[in-house]
Amino acid sequence: MTRRTGKEKAAWIAAGAAISVAIIYVIIGPMYEERPLIEVSFALEKDFPKNRLQQDGSNYYVDLNWVNTGKSKGIASVLFTGENAKIAIHENGPWDYQQLDRLRINPNDKMTSQVYVTPDENSNQFVISFQTQIDPEQPLFQSLLPIRPTILTYEKTGNGFNLIDKR
Repeated sequence: MTRRTGKEKAAWIAAGAAISVAIIYVIIGPMYEERPLIEVSFALEKDFPKNRLQQDGSNYYVDLNWVNTGKSKGIASVLFTGENAKIAIHENGPWDYQQLDRLRINPNDKMTSQVYVTPDENSNQFVISFQTQIDPEQPLFQSLLPIRPTILTYEKTGNGFNLIDKR
């Protein structure tokens, strides 16, 4: 058995590295290029958030804007939290101070969903916020980007609630 010289070892290592880079480029490159790029915010559209808490007749709600500018379908998981307000993802509940919503978003798709809000009875102010979460089913290399504002504060007025802060 012959021993390899330092130059021979370096050549084998360089060849292995070159083959690895080529495999990564061929297999992973297209997956990265095709990845979903999802943005989520209370204000991706210019008229959002509204200065007054919206109402559909029976429930108050806030609009949440979603967009996927990527080339493949993505999965977005968003955790909503209410401070002095219960939240529901669907107009009929269930209602709680935290709710997790999962959406599948097609490429080049824009959508608006409603987050329903029931302010606590004795509260003059409430806060609704969201944060994105990694979903175990999301595609490899997916980008899920929260865009400000992600926190809205409303204050009770004579016959509704006005937006007083957005962060």
